[in-house]
Amino acid sequence: METCAATAAEEAGSLPRRGAFANVVGTGLACAVEDLPLSPPRAEAAKVLEAFVREALHLEGLLADDRSGLYQALVESRRAAGDQEGARSAAAGWWAFLEREGRRARTSEARASLDSARVLSAMSLGDPARALPALDRSARELPWDYNPPARRARVLLELGRLDEAGAAAREALEKGYGPVKLRLYQLLARVLSARGDRAGEGAALDEAIAYAEGLPPAQRREGVVAELRARRAALLGEKRAEGEPAH
Repeated sequence: METCAATAAEEAGSLPRRGAFANVVGTGLACAVEDLPLSPPRAEAAKVLEAFVREALHLEGLLADDRSGLYQALVESRRAAGDQEGARSAAAGWWAFLEREGRRARTSEARASLDSARVLSAMSLGDPARALPALDRSARELPWDYNPPARRARVLLELGRLDEAGAAAREALEKGYGPVKLRLYQLLARVLSARGDRAGEGAALDEAIAYAEGLPPAQRREGVVAELRARRAALLGEKRAEGEPAH
């Protein structure tokens, strides 16, 4: 990742100020701060790239997703530098941008496409609840889509509203399909773990593993399945350590 960041910092200045420039500096900055703590060369690259990212934020004609990604990279860079106030300021700019884009959106799908970034920016501001109205609207307007309840579950989990988070995670699971359901099972298991419901967590993990085994090999996402199995094994180990029967 150090080479990625250094190359972006070195080459970005000579690039025409168009979409490719924004992609290079955004990707380079994300590379620079991917692993912590930052090495001195990566910290220097991040400093250079932040200036380019701030420039790219004002380019005309960028897609909303690309501009949102620039804001996210800037938030993460400030956080990696230990500048919490700077990270919050960048997150506030990100949120304001998403609000403007939401007002410009002409379809439910276009509004909902901003929801993932809304959640991230709201959490970066330390105020996850501010994302809920948009998620609630998406849930009403796109009742077949698993994404709004899944995102609601993540926000509600962050807020400690665990009963609501569990209901939202189960709703997402009912609407999910294919390999994405494995991530939704993981989400439900996290909620149940936070509630202290180890039996429920174990049942969710068992369901997830059984579901994964029924998927075609190309859809199985072995890394996710390995995480599920590891968590299930750890849960059984905790029960044995406490003298409980391991079912």
